[in-house]
Amino acid sequence: MAGSFRNRKLFVAYSGAFKRQSAFGTPLATSDINTRHPQTNPTYPGRTVTREQIRDCSGEYLIREDITSRLARLRFSFDADAFLAAGWLAYALGAAAAPSGTQTNEVQTITPSGTITGGTYNVAVTFEGITDNVDIPYNATALETTAYLESLRPIKPGNVVATGTLATTVVITFQGKLAAYNVPALTVDSTSLVGGTVSLGTTTAGTSKIHEITRTTNAQTPVTSIITGFEGDSASYFEKYKDFAVNSVTIRGAIRGKVTVELDLIGSLDTLSALAYSVPACVNINPIYTKDCRLEVNSSFVSSSMREFTYTYSNNIFSGDDAFPYDDIDIERLEHGDRTSSFTFSVYGSRGDTIYTLGEAESVVAVNLYLGAPANRVVIDAPKTSIKLSDDPISFAGEANRSTINITGTPFYNSSTAGTPDRVHYYGSETATFLAT
Repeated sequence: MAGSFRNRKLFVAYSGAFKRQSAFGTPLATSDINTRHPQTNPTYPGRTVTREQIRDCSGEYLIREDITSRLARLRFSFDADAFLAAGWLAYALGAAAAPSGTQTNEVQTITPSGTITGGTYNVAVTFEGITDNVDIPYNATALETTAYLESLRPIKPGNVVATGTLATTVVITFQGKLAAYNVPALTVDSTSLVGGTVSLGTTTAGTSKIHEITRTTNAQTPVTSIITGFEGDSASYFEKYKDFAVNSVTIRGAIRGKVTVELDLIGSLDTLSALAYSVPACVNINPIYTKDCRLEVNSSFVSSSMREFTYTYSNNIFSGDDAFPYDDIDIERLEHGDRTSSFTFSVYGSRGDTIYTLGEAESVVAVNLYLGAPANRVVIDAPKTSIKLSDDPISFAGEANRSTINITGTPFYNSSTAGTPDRVHYYGSETATFLAT
């Protein structure tokens, strides 16, 4: 039998600036749907169609079926990028402020006193729960000093550069993954130096550009438009969807892997043609690795022992009677229901650890989940979170079959902190505001 096999990949195009529709029923301009989304495990926009069977008076024979409602559903995953994750969280939570602050790199200076003729000085750093130190020879060149500082676990190669020597001063500028961030001051110990001492001061404090994302006070969630199709097909087969809202976002990370984001979107099945459309190039992402994520519970970092985490936010969007007008079959609004969010964490440890004790007592504490390195990261901030041990509180994982503590957390509303139960801070270089129209 003659024939051909075609391998056509589904593409999803979206607003690269995360624009929202100006109104329900008013799609974004096709020119604003300008970026192709990276994705894994996509589903073609599913059709949820409700049909009522009409039978004859005997109730035995089917006469016809009437469609009473219809909507579309789209699900896909992608390797997390800080900007992409922040944008979809903005769609989900529904409110985003204009970015504030400027980006300035941290500069710290080591200054000698006396005439140093030998020995070493020790530089130590504690940053987000990770501590390390290194001895640096008194006569190290700038290049050598840079290499010593890069050997520190909280810093790593490419994230710092040193200029000068102890003959005058050593100027340390943070860059790379530590750019545009208020890095904690290093500490120096002169005990092993001969002939003098050194001191350290912050010359320029690092500052960041921050996007604040919070829960909307409106019942209506932001809606946007997308275009889908298959590689190699004619544009006449592309479909433009309007009125798509984020029903849920799930973010997962596991040790030695990349962080992933899973999206569940609900929208109108009233598609539009996209005849004059060129498939945009796929966006280049800067994937977040779990090793660059941090977990802070009750103001203490437990990052070094973290194995897995999950954060889920759900709008529980109404998709039944309340989504449809009485005289039509297509949705007229997508409102959130009771919004829910939760954390799960698996950290190496046992019953004697502080986090186990907090979970056993079902404590209410602050939880911060840092996704990505400081220069380009998303922080999920839940200042009042009830944490407790999971139903299976201790499990065993890894090559060494080490014990792990399993914790669940539920964010609560905190009247003293705006935007709670949970809010999102995005640290990045983008100047545009999320959810612009």
